[in-house]
Amino acid sequence: MPSFCGKAQLSELPMPEGKAASSGAAGAVGRDPSVTIRTFRPEDGPSVEAILRSSPQAAQWTQDAVTRFLTSIPGAYAHFFVAESGGAVTGFLMARQVAKEAEILNIAVLPAYRRSGQATELLREGTMQWNAGGVTMIFLEVRESNQAAIAFYEANGFTVRGRRPTYYREPEEAAICMMRKVTGFPVQD
Repeated sequence: MPSFCGKAQLSELPMPEGKAASSGAAGAVGRDPSVTIRTFRPEDGPSVEAILRSSPQAAQWTQDAVTRFLTSIPGAYAHFFVAESGGAVTGFLMARQVAKEAEILNIAVLPAYRRSGQATELLREGTMQWNAGGVTMIFLEVRESNQAAIAFYEANGFTVRGRRPTYYREPEEAAICMMRKVTGFPVQD
């Protein structure tokens, strides 16, 4: 079984090309008061695809991969939230939970809405759900070059736990493995 930086993989679901968690929002400068965080709906698919096209460091999930993620994770819980602003989907977070562990698979926000606190609010919502579900640890992997995302995660209590050389393709790059204990998660803007 493949491992997540020394931890057992949460499920055997195939990952899309270029798997990465990327917000592009290190140290968000304020919260958009009109943003709403809600659960993904099938009609959000085209908006999520547009966000992915504008976020080259994020994992590029296809509509089919999203459907498989939401419907076929035996023994795991899929979590898929979107940020909505002005009636439009402007960001999203995908994660999975098994027992007391959660893994962030993807987080991205449209460029025009970055640094508005949307990634923070998505992370906060996910953490509240995971905390209610008994999660004690959150894991993620991020491209080594994605310094904005790494800074965002560090500002939100994640620590570097390892490195996987040549983990990503197109371009080939190492993954930084990060972890956060869930204990009163103080998400930072």
